[in-house]
Amino acid sequence: MPEFEVDEQHEIAIDAPAPITYEVACHLDLLRSRIIRSFFAAREAVMRSRPAELPRQRDFLAEMLDLGWDVLDNLPGHALVLGAVTKPWEADVTFIPIPRELFAEFNEPGFAKIAWTIEVEPVDAATSIFRTETRVSTTDPESRARFRATGRSHPPGSCSSGG
Repeated sequence: MPEFEVDEQHEIAIDAPAPITYEVACHLDLLRSRIIRSFFAAREAVMRSRPAELPRQRDFLAEMLDLGWDVLDNLPGHALVLGAVTKPWEADVTFIPIPRELFAEFNEPGFAKIAWTIEVEPVDAATSIFRTETRVSTTDPESRARFRATGRSHPPGSCSSGG
């Protein structure tokens, strides 16, 4: 996604070989994290949305696909790119999968298009770097204004990063 309103990147060094880091990332149960559960609860309170029906003991990839994301690219053991379109300014967000061959050209007004990458880079035999990158592009000026009003965007082309 060469044009975007948000490009948020994070990375962390992991004391594990790259293949193990990648495998764990793809099969991590995100709902075991208090931070993730707190994020869902805070969003429900602020947006006055109905509580999310969150399954238990599901791995990351299965959960994302069930939520409506689609695999845009997959380099097994190295990188996974997921994508979806949505209306994050609505209280009850629905993710709509767009097939990889149509994702780049998708421009139906009224949406935010999101690409999310997880990537693992080996440093040496026992260490790896785990990265995530999230890019968001809106499909029209009204959607851009609504997205900015959610407080989730940065100036065009800017990058927020942390570890």
